Amino acid sequence: MRPDSKLYIVPFAGGQARLMRCNTALMNSWHSFSPNGRWLVFSSKSRSPYTQMFLTHLDEEGNDSPAVLIENTTAANRAVNIPEFVNVPPDGIAKLEAPVTEFYRVFNLAADLENKGQYAEALGEWEKALELDPLDAKANFNLGISLARNGKLDEAILRFQKAAEANPDFADAYNNLGIALAQRGRVEEALVQFQKAVELEPGYVDAQNNFGAALLQNGKPDEAIPHFQKAVEVRPDFADAQNNLGIALLQIGKPEEAIPHFQKVVEVKPDFADAQNNVGIALLQNGKADEAIPHFLKALELDPRQAQTYYYLGGALFTQGKVKEALAHWREGLRTDPNYLPLLNQTAWVLATSPQASVRNGPEAVELGERAIKVSPGPDPVLLDTLAAAYAEVGRFPQAAQTAHQALDLATQQNAQPLLEGLKARIALYESHSPFRDAQ
Repeated sequence: MRPDSKLYIVPFAGGQARLMRCNTALMNSWHSFSPNGRWLVFSSKSRSPYTQMFLTHLDEEGNDSPAVLIENTTAANRAVNIPEFVNVPPDGIAKLEAPVTEFYRVFNLAADLENKGQYAEALGEWEKALELDPLDAKANFNLGISLARNGKLDEAILRFQKAAEANPDFADAYNNLGIALAQRGRVEEALVQFQKAVELEPGYVDAQNNFGAALLQNGKPDEAIPHFQKAVEVRPDFADAQNNLGIALLQIGKPEEAIPHFQKVVEVKPDFADAQNNVGIALLQNGKADEAIPHFLKALELDPRQAQTYYYLGGALFTQGKVKEALAHWREGLRTDPNYLPLLNQTAWVLATSPQASVRNGPEAVELGERAIKVSPGPDPVLLDTLAAAYAEVGRFPQAAQTAHQALDLATQQNAQPLLEGLKARIALYESHSPFRDAQ
């Protein structure tokens, strides 16, 4: 077992021990002679941290040849120890079974395929491994990962469940089970699994982040924040957790606290388009349009398909009085996503109500306002208010008044007080055949 161990040979009749030529650089030991005395097999770690088998041939005088590695006898992380010759003819062994070693051979083959990105091939090997040992927690877990990568979420969920049953302290199994459940829309069930993962390992940053994200998805930003904070406390450079923490703070109305978290993200990952957009939103909500605009522009440079970014960039320009520039970005956003409701409503409102005649475009406002009503998931007094203003701008005053009354009824049902007063004033205008001009 010593690093400097060496093999020596002594003639059967006696004499001086002679150092053998077959010795490798490290740990030569556990030798065994063949039945005819002409071959010697031994173990060594000269080529690997794991023990491997080597073979040498002996002539009539006992002179040995340089050692030859016997290849393909060990898996990547397995050793061969105390090898022996079997004194039988070549066809004397019908079958040799070693289930444990075969399980690990297949396990390692599957893992190697995963590492190479050959996920479909790995899937078959994981299934073979579980045929050999159906209760192995890691094999069930890895098969679950492979199934998820191949789009088989329901089957993956069952494997993660089996992994957790086999090893109740397996935090990774609970975390991945939570991810799969959340992707299936089973958020309440996912929360239970993330809870188990972080109870087992409070410093497990991925699980803390995933737990927080599921709480956000479930409309609970207040509960999500401590989990994101724990994740970034352990790993301040964890961009996803920093970004999610900023989003949660925005959702509870704390843009000023959100800003440093988004800024940390863009420092670590300047090409993270969502984070560039989010820091812009936080700055804009904090009254810093000048600082927000470069972040929106960077976000669009990275991903020009995000309608939300066009919406906020236009909003920042609008607050600076750059109405035509704002409209240009809003229209570009609508070319990207023609049914993005905030853009439809905002663009239609400005085109219908702007005090600047060169900005107003009644027909376009009507088209956008009607499209917003059509794609809206339900009746919305704000959208109806915008459409009424658009009808008034093109002179369709009876229709404008009728639409505004519908908006008023909905706003009354929803107790939307600020909107109610404005609607009453606008209805009076439409009934007197006057359009509305928004001075703000």
